[in-house]
Amino acid sequence: MIKKGKVEQYRPALNEDPKALRILQQRTETPADALAHTLQPTVQAGCTLMEFNKGFGEMAINTLVTDLSKQCDLASEGDLARGEALLMAQAHTLDALFNNLARRAAANIGEYMNAADTYLRLALELRRSVGQRLKLWR
Repeated sequence: MIKKGKVEQYRPALNEDPKALRILQQRTETPADALAHTLQPTVQAGCTLMEFNKGFGEMAINTLVTDLSKQCDLASEGDLARGEALLMAQAHTLDALFNNLARRAAANIGEYMNAADTYLRLALELRRSVGQRLKLWR
């Protein structure tokens, strides 16, 4: 699966199991050697994405790995547009979470101090995360 140059687009068969990872075994490799290719960051990230994004429906692991490989190739070539978009989107998401927690804290101050304290601590932690993300973006 490790290739230099252009990444070939993978088109799964209509009846292919979306969870079945396609592993290419070279003639010089044992099956165990070929299986070690699953340690590639794009394969590991694809597996993680499948686990945490089930709300979108079933994703195909091979398509995820191919798309992640393309994004990694672009980043290696200096095209960081996807990474910049990711950081900005995360900053907006964290900001929304911060504001939600801050409003919850305000609603609990005076009556439920422990809850207010917890919400404020979480909100301030998120605020720091937004700042760190934006520093990375600069």
